[in-house]
Amino acid sequence: MLIGQDRRPRTTPSAGAVRRFGILGLVAGACVAMAALIPGGAQAAPSGSSTAQAANVELGAAAGVAPTLATVLAELKVSAATPLVDAPAAAGSRTSTVGLGASAATLAAVSTGAVSATSTRTTSGTSATSSVAGAHVTLLDTNVLSTGVITSSATCTAGATPTAAAQALGVTVGGRTLNATVGASAAVAVKLTGLTDASVEVTVASPHSVTATTATATGLQVTLALRGKLAGLTDVDIPLGSVALATSTCVTPAAGTVTTAPTLTGLTPTAGPTRGGQTIHLTGTGFTPGTTVAVDGTAATDVQVASPTSLTAVTPAHAAGPVQVTVTTTAGTSGPLDYTYVPPAITGIDPAQGPTAGGQVVTISGSGFEPSSTVTIGGAPATAVSVNAAGTAITATTPAGTAGPADVVVSATGTPTATLADGYTYLAPTGTSIRPAQGPTSGGQVVTISGSGFGPGSTVTIGGAPATGVSVNAAGTAITATTPAGPAGPADVVVSDTGSPTVTLAGGYTYVPPAISGIDPAQGPTAGGQVVTISGSGFGPGSTVTIGGAPATAVSVNAAGTAITATTPA
Repeated sequence: MLIGQDRRPRTTPSAGAVRRFGILGLVAGACVAMAALIPGGAQAAPSGSSTAQAANVELGAAAGVAPTLATVLAELKVSAATPLVDAPAAAGSRTSTVGLGASAATLAAVSTGAVSATSTRTTSGTSATSSVAGAHVTLLDTNVLSTGVITSSATCTAGATPTAAAQALGVTVGGRTLNATVGASAAVAVKLTGLTDASVEVTVASPHSVTATTATATGLQVTLALRGKLAGLTDVDIPLGSVALATSTCVTPAAGTVTTAPTLTGLTPTAGPTRGGQTIHLTGTGFTPGTTVAVDGTAATDVQVASPTSLTAVTPAHAAGPVQVTVTTTAGTSGPLDYTYVPPAITGIDPAQGPTAGGQVVTISGSGFEPSSTVTIGGAPATAVSVNAAGTAITATTPAGTAGPADVVVSATGTPTATLADGYTYLAPTGTSIRPAQGPTSGGQVVTISGSGFGPGSTVTIGGAPATGVSVNAAGTAITATTPAGPAGPADVVVSDTGSPTVTLAGGYTYVPPAISGIDPAQGPTAGGQVVTISGSGFGPGSTVTIGGAPATAVSVNAAGTAITATTPA
């Protein structure tokens, strides 16, 4: 299946276009046929215009969703379109048959069957036709929307009233037929961790209009929204964008008339970071190639006109506060829509406590974080600071600190400072127990020391001798280690870490000399080969067994050092 390019018709993709669409790439050599047919030799074509487009997809969850859903919803994103085909300057036609193809590596995908988008100019006017043989939209591994044939046409003949027509056949939502009239809707259940009763609602919003000089028709346009209950309690309604299939428009301005300025009807998201760099989606009318976008008078970048009613742009940097967004074409400037720049803010840190020795990796959640952000905890700089592309999360490694609550501060040059007061708590190391609490004098037993505030660099001694294989869990609440050899009797267990108090479990571990209390069974064949269990205490993991002076085989010692299984010799 051919893959969609979302901008002007051409046969080879740019590197920028490939980066923009990720999951919906570009195919070189896609079929875009252009023919200039000038009847009657040198007759001039009329001044009107026409545009056709088979598909335009803008799916993506709105900003500000619950953090527990943000990771998954970030993958529910498709931004692609088939070529926007304009009528040639001279009499003739342009046609594109480039379709959209889906990718199995994403949680959102759109595909089409055969498509055709044609714009024509003649000596008497302009016209556009568009058709899609069938389309499929998949979200969260669920087929949300399927269609049959979708068509539209628009004709603008000089001196006559423009006309528009559209038809949508075989529209189904989750396999159930949907009447393709404006306002009709249906929902299909989906599965999303953290959201109960989750469903995607599909609503028809197919625009058709005719004026004295223009006509426009979309065969099928739907909006999508994710609904359910967060944690089974809070209702959520998250807009997911729109899918437009088979759009045709035409314009035949009379000589001397003034072309209508563009209008703005929608802007998402409506807030973003002061650092800029956020992609915004604008809807309205009158968008043409070369349209510019201004945010409080400053030009946005990477403006991409997907259709006469849809475009995207990237916000510039700006101080925190409300601003106005406008679009400008050769016909004029639109009225404004409101957008708000938000300063960096911290909403949480996970984990929220850790050892006074530092060295714990934490994730700071929030918004508006700059790529150059620095972090301090309790006034000391964190290390290995990394900010995600969306500016909503920072990972960092905690510095050493004193026991008690500490402020978490995120700073960056040129932006306000974000503070989470007492957001992180340093825990002084404490030890509560060691299991097993006794073992062989030969050492080699794996033990677990329980407590809190253990730093990742902790060391352990038992009876003054260093334990080996020391490992601290991520929460700093448990240490596993292998005991050294030691004399029989109780021994102190000591946990140490640079910059932290020492933890001592006085007499916490007891070395037990090896002792045999019994063997079961106590008799067997002279040929040997019998499995026996030797009971006792203080058996080391390297213990060997002889019976009647001959070595037993398959010797195995339990973790507590209280039982040995072995196979008797002859």
